Amino acid sequence: MEPRMWVLGAPDPEMQEIEKVLTTLGAVVRYAAVDGRRVHPGNAYKATGVLGGGIAAPDQVIYLVECDLPLPGKVAVVVDHHHPGDPGYGRPPEEFLAGSSLGQVLEILGLEATEGQRLAAAADHCLEAAYRGRCPGVDPDALANWRAASRAAFQKRETSAVLADVERARAILRAGRQVMVAGIYLRDLRPGSVRGEVPCGEHGPACPGLLLAGHEEDGTARWTDRPGCWGDVPELPEAAAREGEAFLAIPKPGPDGRRKLVLQAAAPAVVAEFLRDDGPFAYLSGRYGDPARGFAGGYL
Repeated sequence: MEPRMWVLGAPDPEMQEIEKVLTTLGAVVRYAAVDGRRVHPGNAYKATGVLGGGIAAPDQVIYLVECDLPLPGKVAVVVDHHHPGDPGYGRPPEEFLAGSSLGQVLEILGLEATEGQRLAAAADHCLEAAYRGRCPGVDPDALANWRAASRAAFQKRETSAVLADVERARAILRAGRQVMVAGIYLRDLRPGSVRGEVPCGEHGPACPGLLLAGHEEDGTARWTDRPGCWGDVPELPEAAAREGEAFLAIPKPGPDGRRKLVLQAAAPAVVAEFLRDDGPFAYLSGRYGDPARGFAGGYL
């Protein structure tokens, strides 16, 4: 029996490439699961079992790729970059390949990354920085073309439709700093402010969306000081990375029904403020993030 088993977390374009590499080599691949269903981003680290077969060989080394599950008596190796202690956590854009989960898998297997895999690793580990040219060997124009094609394939849409969404989102980001696209409620989330809740009058209380954020020239955080609703904005993370403009967003609920506030394309100082235990977002549960990668989040 193959001495290694790979347990994969939630599906996304990077995970698809990881699975392609592993299956091409004939590796033993399983999927992390909860209640007999493959995990999604909201429960990938609370898996209770696997799909695709059991974990039977006592001497198998199990690689957990962006997931976690109980493995009493088993040897497990973490392949991840989302949480403190992960091999890729805190890795700067200049080390994007070693930081990304895809790059870690390739290193374990002793494989050199192809050009497409380098683009996938840079996009997943630090997309905004990659567009700024901070990932060695990654051309921003090539990255933009690859992202458009890969996102269209993942969504089963035409590339032109994806690019149209990206351009609309970029226009919204350029329209001004004092903008909010509502989640369940529009929220004033400035540091030191009282968290108010104002229903979205135009799109109703279930309107999904975002609140723009950013940073001042000295690196300190800047939050919007007036909300206004834009409705749903597809391809917002892609647009923000291309524009270099951070945002806060309340996406549509995941499969578990929880509402999440996410921060993306942000400067390290902004992410650090988001994660402060005495900061303006301390009320969120399950906060996570990585200043080196420009993202953070937590649950409402």
